[in-house]
Amino acid sequence: MSKNTKSFLNPIEHEFTLRHPGVRCFSISYIKENYHDDLFIEYNIDIPQTLNNAVTKRRAEFVAGRYCASNVLMLLGCEETKVAVSPERAPVWPAGVLGSISHTDNFAIAVAGFSSKLTYIGIDIEIRQPKIFVDMANEFTSTGEQGYFSSLPLDYDVALLIAFSAKESLFKALWPTIKYFFDFSYAEIIDINEKLGKFSLRLTKSLTRNITAGTVFDGRYYYYQQSNHKNSIITFIAR
Repeated sequence: MSKNTKSFLNPIEHEFTLRHPGVRCFSISYIKENYHDDLFIEYNIDIPQTLNNAVTKRRAEFVAGRYCASNVLMLLGCEETKVAVSPERAPVWPAGVLGSISHTDNFAIAVAGFSSKLTYIGIDIEIRQPKIFVDMANEFTSTGEQGYFSSLPLDYDVALLIAFSAKESLFKALWPTIKYFFDFSYAEIIDINEKLGKFSLRLTKSLTRNITAGTVFDGRYYYYQQSNHKNSIITFIAR
């Protein structure tokens, strides 16, 4: 590994670990200011056409995410360790594998498992930004959800953050099956268990013949402090 490559990767102070049957996880902290295009070659990552005119920040995020994806596939023992990009810009995992990728501006994470053992998997990380999430609450939660969050023994903005991230994880988890975009109104948070770090989402509308309104998805959430000391929430859904 070259010196330039090393400078892009930032040693993680508190490496994030996730334990779920049949799932492997790989995460890194990175320094976006040290990004350079040679990293695509050094990490054996193909450059998609969608990045041709992308800003440096987006290229750095893509490299970090695909680096994690490649490594999590190696942890699974896969021969193919590249994750392609679909026309909709979604990750295309090797045959027989389900996976998910998420990142912030200095942290990236990927999870994956074999489709013979999993039905779906999704992960998301979001930085805590109280004012932003409170101001945009109506865009991703209903008044009923907001009333429920106000009754919880945790900060209101944290409940909103969990809700936003959980719905992002759900979208990623269901994308390989439904392959179309759906908005936040299709799911509602019905439970957040602060003691256990768990949440439950319920579909408000049907997505397919088999994924119908009323279906409940359970997940976990984790508090995580990134290397730049930004407080974050990681949500994870798998079954």
